[in-house]
Amino acid sequence: WMQAAVQEYGRTKDGDAAGEVGYGLLTTLAGRQLRLGQPAILDSVASTESIRQTWRDLAAQHGAAFRVIECVCSDEAVHRARLAERKRGIPGWPELEWSDVERVRGYYLPWGDDERLVVDMVKPLEENIAAVMGYLKE
Repeated sequence: WMQAAVQEYGRTKDGDAAGEVGYGLLTTLAGRQLRLGQPAILDSVASTESIRQTWRDLAAQHGAAFRVIECVCSDEAVHRARLAERKRGIPGWPELEWSDVERVRGYYLPWGDDERLVVDMVKPLEENIAAVMGYLKE
């Protein structure tokens, strides 16, 4: 949504630059939430170490817990079908295609040994919600 707004309002038509500005806006909004003593949930691919470290530092700056929940879909056929049916409806922004998933896979940095919860989207929703709630209560 933020990248689409950056492009729509003419600050940049470059997708990479819009992504950088979008991450900057998301980080600023999260910082504002944390400053108010409220939790912030950042729904993002967070594909690079630099943005991950920025968010770790932001949480530390505000004395907030930093929790990572990595969502995966272990069944490619299910993943493709869900993506094909998904309609985000973001004004000025195209719907994702499978080629976008493959492109991101090309530069996505695995989380490695970082503490995180991995939830598989082929599992029942109730099971994933219970796992997430348990992880966040720790």
